[in-house]
Amino acid sequence: MRRMIKPGKALRAVFFIFLILLISSCRTTQLQFSKNSQTSASYTIEKIDLTSADLQIMTNGPDFKLVSPRAFARQSRAEIVINTLPFKKDGKPVGILIDDGKVYSPAVKKYAALAFYKEESGFRAEIFDSQEEIDLSEGKLPYIAVGGFWTILRDGKKNDFIDHKDYRIAVGLCDSGKTLLIMCAKKMSYGDCAEIFQELDVEIAMQFDGGHSAQMVVNGEKAIKAPFRRKVPVVLGFRAKP
Repeated sequence: MRRMIKPGKALRAVFFIFLILLISSCRTTQLQFSKNSQTSASYTIEKIDLTSADLQIMTNGPDFKLVSPRAFARQSRAEIVINTLPFKKDGKPVGILIDDGKVYSPAVKKYAALAFYKEESGFRAEIFDSQEEIDLSEGKLPYIAVGGFWTILRDGKKNDFIDHKDYRIAVGLCDSGKTLLIMCAKKMSYGDCAEIFQELDVEIAMQFDGGHSAQMVVNGEKAIKAPFRRKVPVVLGFRAKP
């Protein structure tokens, strides 16, 4: 259900709801937001406790064939699925791609990446400003790492980008990489996404592939309704162990 909030109270309301949800289950209910009726900008945020012992993180590897996030969610029974890397016309991903400790696609220096490392309980995540910063030496490889575009927020300070509105997929980290926030947005810029993460005390955030590739599926349904159904080469999924 879409929640309409008056512009002056929007961010305070979202922040208040978020604080309540921090003490709930490992995944939030959806938070939806509309700036005003003229822009129709909206977003959905999901919170994942990465330290949960029941959490499973997966990709569509090892073949990485083009797939729709919704189809992958149905096949894998993942509760949340998002698209990740940009890709070429032939479907080959552009940027770092690591699955189960194996590198499938090389790093692109100018782009950021999200990496997951196994811990005694669950995972720890880290966002790298440059994919070449990821240590690929034996014993240091992340369990999963997926590239995207650029870091939009670091140490609570947002980076400057052109104010271009579009569909967006962004992720942010809190609690030193123990909590992951996933945002799916409509008619928003990189700066808009960064400002929302700022209000939620996110430490660092980055953008994945956007536009017609931007998709997030929650419990089998699209988080943000869009007219396109583009297949993508790499998706990231989250679910609790059966």
